[in-house]
Amino acid sequence: MTEKQGRVLAIDYGERRVGLAISDREQTMALPLKTIDTRREDLLKEIRAVIQLYDVQTLVVGDPLRSDGSVGPSSERVRQFAQTLQEHFGLPVILVDERLTSQEAIHRLVEAGGTRKEKGRVDAVAAMLILESYLQQRRQDEA
Repeated sequence: MTEKQGRVLAIDYGERRVGLAISDREQTMALPLKTIDTRREDLLKEIRAVIQLYDVQTLVVGDPLRSDGSVGPSSERVRQFAQTLQEHFGLPVILVDERLTSQEAIHRLVEAGGTRKEKGRVDAVAAMLILESYLQQRRQDEA
């Protein structure tokens, strides 16, 4: 089953911060969007606002599998969150392996002149990497 064309919202879910990234309508590129501090904001309300603003058709959530690919406590929390998203928004929710995305996000930020301590930017860039991985896989599957 292929998802409807339209924007895809990627979510890097963490206990303190959630990074968001958005695709263009053609699903060819991913851009970091924002970071939500879950201690200060209503997460589902913020995600709903982004879905409505960008007319999002699909949600992609990073799944923090263990290094051996197995499901651990962090992955279980993310999977429960993905189920909550599905129930609240009724959109397709796709889990994407996110192993090593935070390290890659830090690497990219440092290369671009940023610092490792820019936690908010790291989460949004990690979401962008999750989205890039999903979009690349879709292109390969369609080829």
